[in-house]
Amino acid sequence: MVVTTSNAQQQLCSAQGCAALYSDSNIRTSACCAKRPGNFHECCYSSCNFGSPC
Repeated sequence: MVVTTSNAQQQLCSAQGCAALYSDSNIRTSACCAKRPGNFHECCYSSCNFGSPC
């Protein structure tokens, strides 16, 4: 069983090409992008569509 906690202020990747919101994949990508410097949404788009940087 996998248990995840949700933070009301957690950003989720909503860029085209990203997994469904609240899916494990989206939550992992979102958490990675949130920790990186720079633009969160650009990180999401690049990660979801090209596999980098997250």
